[in-house]
Amino acid sequence: MAALPRAVRRADLVSWSRISTSSRQAGAHALRYEQNLTRLIELLREEFKAPNAPFVVATCGFNGGEGWQPGSSAQTIWNAQMAVGDPRKHPKFAGTVASVDTRPFYRPPAQSPRNQSFHYHGNAETYMLVGEAMGKAMVELKQ
Repeated sequence: MAALPRAVRRADLVSWSRISTSSRQAGAHALRYEQNLTRLIELLREEFKAPNAPFVVATCGFNGGEGWQPGSSAQTIWNAQMAVGDPRKHPKFAGTVASVDTRPFYRPPAQSPRNQSFHYHGNAETYMLVGEAMGKAMVELKQ
């Protein structure tokens, strides 16, 4: 990252929405998601010399969480994504990291332009709702 111009390297806020590929990662990758996401937040803050940069995480929300098997990769990753924003689980992130549950924003294929469960069936409303919720969470962190 050292090659980036100074203006690009400034980190006043960060949002993380790595949803599609992450939710399909199996086994050990899913089990280490919380640890890895925590480390990512720490490394970005170190790199940008912004120890308290606000960080918002949008969860995986495919099928609105319907049909996820207990212990599945999707459920495991959702739990990890919610955990990083929980000050009881990560007190060092209290007031600076928030998690946004995107499951309520899922729209089924009948309300979407295509039947393609990854990328939320290409439903623009879902993406707008996720972005709005992330923006609101960021505003709350910045207050």
